[in-house]
Amino acid sequence: MRLLKTSLNDIAKIRPDSVKRRRVSSYDRSGGNHDWIDVKPGELVILGEQQAAGCINHLWCTMRCKSKHYLRNIIIRMYWDGELDDRPSVEAPIGDFFGLGHAKREVFVSLPFQMTPRGGRGFNCWWPMPFSEKFKITIENDNPDPLNFYYYIDYEIYEDGIDNAQSFGRFHAQWRRENPTTPKLIDSETGKKFKKSKPITFNYTGGKNTEPLKENYRILEASGKGHYVGCHLDFDNIT
Repeated sequence: MRLLKTSLNDIAKIRPDSVKRRRVSSYDRSGGNHDWIDVKPGELVILGEQQAAGCINHLWCTMRCKSKHYLRNIIIRMYWDGELDDRPSVEAPIGDFFGLGHAKREVFVSLPFQMTPRGGRGFNCWWPMPFSEKFKITIENDNPDPLNFYYYIDYEIYEDGIDNAQSFGRFHAQWRRENPTTPKLIDSETGKKFKKSKPITFNYTGGKNTEPLKENYRILEASGKGHYVGCHLDFDNIT
């Protein structure tokens, strides 16, 4: 018999004893209220590291820093199954990773990410992130001012390993930008770039595509098997 497929479907399922819930966080080990870590300018710290098979199911953090645009200058990195320090699966400014473009906090709610409350001060990520041997998550403070960082990472440990581990992909995320972006307006009649002296008219239903790899902006560059799960795109038109 198959239960109805809902978001609560798995609650009734009894988990085996080999599945353990774990959390690593910035709580005050002395029992006080200093529930954050202090990260100096230029310092890199390990938020969590575990040698086992399992899956991360929730990341939460909030932070305080006096530097302007500090969300663009805190770099989060994630490593799966013994990846080298210079080859992380995730490497992005922490604001952009959580969906905050231009280092500006905003409130939004989605299935994998949520920024609430009070102007987007609480950072939440629910992407499932499996690993078969090990995980490591770090942040690096590239701001000129110190950083106060509150966080926790919820994950599960599978003492019996992951069934069919090779059938589970590893979570990847990358950040890139073009700043500034050079306009590449194409004449729909000739397929060539507009000349500055020629009046520009837009044809929204016709025209020719730009030449691949030369004119188009490349959002993702990857190889191998996997699923493309989305892109967070931000742009700012200063004109």
